[in-house]
Amino acid sequence: MMNSTRLPFESWLAQLAPKGYDDEWIGRNMDLLRRRWEAGIEMQLMPMPPVPRIRDRYEEL
Repeated sequence: MMNSTRLPFESWLAQLAPKGYDDEWIGRNMDLLRRRWEAGIEMQLMPMPPVPRIRDRYEEL
């Protein structure tokens, strides 16, 4: 018998890609994601990594 929560959970997971979460990250965090989904917690947009400051090679002169 098929788990009745499988399809809604997979649909919820599919909504994570447009929010910036990649498949590898989702796979590594599946247990946490399942608990968040069961608790009804909506995932926010994935924070962007900090942009490294480009150094001006003349800044010390």
